Amino acid sequence: MDGAHAARAMGLPVSYYTVLGKSNLPRLDELVSMAETNGDRVFFQPGSKTILGSGGGVNEDAAEPDAYRQGVDQIITWKKRGRPIGNSVAGLQYMRAWPDPNPIRCMGGKLFARIDADGHVRPCGRVPRGPDNFVFGDGGIRGAMNRIGNPDCSCCYSAARTEVNLMASGSANAFARFLWKD
Repeated sequence: MDGAHAARAMGLPVSYYTVLGKSNLPRLDELVSMAETNGDRVFFQPGSKTILGSGGGVNEDAAEPDAYRQGVDQIITWKKRGRPIGNSVAGLQYMRAWPDPNPIRCMGGKLFARIDADGHVRPCGRVPRGPDNFVFGDGGIRGAMNRIGNPDCSCCYSAARTEVNLMASGSANAFARFLWKD
């Protein structure tokens, strides 16, 4: 919260990215109210059923699908009432399908990429690292981007990547959220 306060003091916008799980589903109104009070925005996305990097360990805080979907329905209602939800309604409706696969055209490696602190480049954090795809290799960032290709994902439940993927697919609602911050 100190970082958010410092950003606001410098006139920078503040957004919270919130993973929906068992522990915070009952407290969503508190988070949205805090964002309203501070003039901030909050984005939501589901947690993973497994803990990334754990070799498949179960995420005990992953929400049950029915409770998660009820939470997303509430967030959509708040969004339509003008509360400071950063996701587009189209993005929330897409993510409501979690944990079931919900196909979407992935623009990873085309419109966005992840560059790790060591210079490793990949389409996103969910795609495993390749053996030698670094910014510092042949061709710099352009060469690294050409080598990562497009991931073969069945769905995407990252708030930011979902919004970009929906815009690339022509979603007027996602564009409106991006351009006019509805």
